Amino acid sequence: YGLMIAGAIARSVSATAVHPLNVIKTMLQMRSGKMPPLTWKVLSRGAGTQFIMSIPHGALNFVVTESMKKELAFVTNNSTLSRLIPFSILNPVLDLFSSAISTFICSIVSTPQMVLTDKIMAGVCDNMFQAIFSIYSTYGISGFYIGWLPSVFQKIPSYS
Repeated sequence: YGLMIAGAIARSVSATAVHPLNVIKTMLQMRSGKMPPLTWKVLSRGAGTQFIMSIPHGALNFVVTESMKKELAFVTNNSTLSRLIPFSILNPVLDLFSSAISTFICSIVSTPQMVLTDKIMAGVCDNMFQAIFSIYSTYGISGFYIGWLPSVFQKIPSYS
């Protein structure tokens, strides 16, 4: 449970701390570069959703990444792979691979988080419950995974 708790705390605190920057970026993208006055109410729009959704995302991410690293290390140490490829090359490749698998699996949680917070940050919805209802009633469950594949392809190299 230690990895889950560490991941949940790390992800939720870090994502919430930089949330105002994400709001500014999203508003610039959604409003053709026109910004409303940057009040605390505007800058904190969606921070609660970001915090809440970051907890399971961080917990899952840490557990999957660390489990993959251990499994891949076990497989490599008990195979001829470690004799064929120097550790200076093999270790970074294994880290990339474990991070890619973790990012893919965690996208089950991170994509709905992104879709919900983007709707709130852009001012389309006022809160998480309104965003959930709006997305679900318009698109069904698949609405929470809009942009999933491009997001995964963008995150894998940047998270590794």
